[in-house]
Amino acid sequence: MLVGLVMACVLVAWATMRAISRPPRRTYASAVARGVPGDPSELAQARTFTTWTFAGARGGRIESWDVPGDDPEGPIVVLTHGWGESRISGLVRVPALARVASRVVLWDMPGHGVTPGPSTLGAREARDLGALLACLNGPAVLYGWSMGAGVSMEAAVLHPERVRAVVTETPYRVARTPAAAVLRARGLPAGVTLSAALGVIGSRWGAGLWWRRGVTGAFDRRDVAAKLACPLLVLGAERDEVSPCADAQAIAAAGRGELVIVPGATHNGLWREAQTRAVCGNAVCEWIRGLER
Repeated sequence: MLVGLVMACVLVAWATMRAISRPPRRTYASAVARGVPGDPSELAQARTFTTWTFAGARGGRIESWDVPGDDPEGPIVVLTHGWGESRISGLVRVPALARVASRVVLWDMPGHGVTPGPSTLGAREARDLGALLACLNGPAVLYGWSMGAGVSMEAAVLHPERVRAVVTETPYRVARTPAAAVLRARGLPAGVTLSAALGVIGSRWGAGLWWRRGVTGAFDRRDVAAKLACPLLVLGAERDEVSPCADAQAIAAAGRGELVIVPGATHNGLWREAQTRAVCGNAVCEWIRGLER
């Protein structure tokens, strides 16, 4: 019985590792199936865009969308999505951000969208974002949500000369927090087997046995925020079921940033409802305009 129990735990841990390192793909086909825009030209106010690729830090080509903004004097804004999402998820944010940007760039992290490879849950993706930043013609404002929030902060620490400011939406401190929430929501175990899965992934990618280290030396996003040399805005959702508001508050305090908690919003609902979408859009646009002032 003991051998059987051990084998069962190993199998569950292996399945958990596979599930979290190979998230569901959000591609154009999935957008069509869900009845949502699949590229910038399909937004309510259609946007022209170009597509270009760059070499990822771990090899391979990564595709991005480049959308002209409405303010030629505004900054370049780079959108980085969360786990299990893709650049398609960023389209809902484009109309608001384009008002204050000269360009809005959206990309798919490895293991997401159309980019091949496994996801490292944010432990190595900052290097890929750095490769994207090297292709731009000036410092950018990085905007990331959920996993993309941590990736954006880490890229800003690694490449301070290429980053003007960082906006994080529903950030979390450690990878275990959202992973456990997602597994529990699916009725799956999130105890010892999750710890084992994260340990294997972390060891494989040189991020520390228990997922406490990242590219900058610490995976805890509060510690990463404390190293930022640029302005930081943190958007939190009052009813966030994946990334607790306490994490957003700790990250904002560590990064000496501005904190905006959106009342009544959930983790994935900030930009879905008209009321919360307006709150987020106004807060981010005013903050970016304040950078120039």
